Amino acid sequence: MEVPEPIRRAVAAADDRHPSCVDRAVELALRRITELPDYESYVAGLVHNAVRELVHARRGQRNTAMRREQGEYGRPAKVNPLLSAAVSGAYESVYLYRLGGAVLGDLTGEALEQVARSEEEGARTKLFNARLARWCLAQGVAEGRRVRDVIPEKKLAAAFRRLLPEGQAAAAA
Repeated sequence: MEVPEPIRRAVAAADDRHPSCVDRAVELALRRITELPDYESYVAGLVHNAVRELVHARRGQRNTAMRREQGEYGRPAKVNPLLSAAVSGAYESVYLYRLGGAVLGDLTGEALEQVARSEEEGARTKLFNARLARWCLAQGVAEGRRVRDVIPEKKLAAAFRRLLPEGQAAAAA
């Protein structure tokens, strides 16, 4: 279920009203949403979405556990594929790894290409966010201080454009 437009508008208005306080934005959005004429009909769809997110979160946790078992995250693998009698079981379970919302073992070549593009874009976004945060720290935004109090907006906008990936930088100019 797509989030209904009246709910999106209520959330956007609340977020605009309280851009620095998530709790106040949530409180205001909830008040406005519960007053919507179709509120009751939205509840079932939103609960469905929440359960779907929980399923995705559990699958993500399973992926993390699988990567940890295979030696990711700075530790040696618990299973040595060259020495272990359990190697076939380990490799069968790798097919169950969730990638792009699908089971890795079931993905086709064309689906893998789409997943790869999507994951690369997500990685670029996260890398940009990390670089922007590091740049702000280097400008002297210390603990207890806000970016807006330390960095002039024009300087921040210039850095924002400079740090954007090539294709996005031209579009932002």
